[in-house]
Amino acid sequence: MKELKKDIEQLEQVAQQLEKGTSTGARIALLLLIAETKDINEDEGETIKSGHYLRNEAYHDGVLRESIIRQITMTYFEVACKLLPCLWIRAYSYSSEAEVKSFLREFGIQEGMISTENLSIICDQLVQGKTCPIEKLSSALSEYLVERLDNTVDHLNYLASNSMRKETPDDILKRIQFVQVLEALDFPKTDEGFQQYIEAQNALWPKYKPSITLRRFARWKERASLLTKEKLPGSALKKFLNMDKELLPIERNIEDAVFKFEEMIDAMIHDR
Repeated sequence: MKELKKDIEQLEQVAQQLEKGTSTGARIALLLLIAETKDINEDEGETIKSGHYLRNEAYHDGVLRESIIRQITMTYFEVACKLLPCLWIRAYSYSSEAEVKSFLREFGIQEGMISTENLSIICDQLVQGKTCPIEKLSSALSEYLVERLDNTVDHLNYLASNSMRKETPDDILKRIQFVQVLEALDFPKTDEGFQQYIEAQNALWPKYKPSITLRRFARWKERASLLTKEKLPGSALKKFLNMDKELLPIERNIEDAVFKFEEMIDAMIHDR
């Protein structure tokens, strides 16, 4: 009985955080959610895996994703509430029958003991008004990715428009990736290492072909737009995370390039 009450109480806490209607409440709710992934269908499994990944991301790395966290948490919560009665092992211990009846009365259940049916009633009450239709989830995921892609291309345009070499956005994108290739060679931080760096740069640059170009961004945007057509939450979340993992490294490298450029401009202004 103790463990079962703990499960229900955890779901109650999630429901209370979702009722706040804020991204902070949704983040706390996501951190509270932990669900098993056995004996469930494929899409539920994908929802739980994606939700668990994003929960860990929020907990360990502090990544907020404010514009989508509420939709994701509500989707994860709905699946968790659906699964609890199904995954219950149909065994529990209790100190007295009065304890069980008192627990059930908290949810308006006046008769009976703990059962799959009564757990379903409890979970239905907890999830009521806290679900996210697939249309809202898929649209939110799509809009979030499209906005990030547009912002990243804007950053490239910004760097290109301020380039002293008269570079195009694709040139900037190539150079950013090329720098990552050179840094991976890990030259020693000495005068000799610097000379090796320059020699490698001169040798590799003319034949270097970047893996990501603006055409790739255009294809990513097409894929992001297609998320709105997804009919299953697990599938939408899986495709979203696959795209997110592809985009994130280059997105961060471009943001870093913008930061360093603006830092350089600030230093030049300060030195005048």
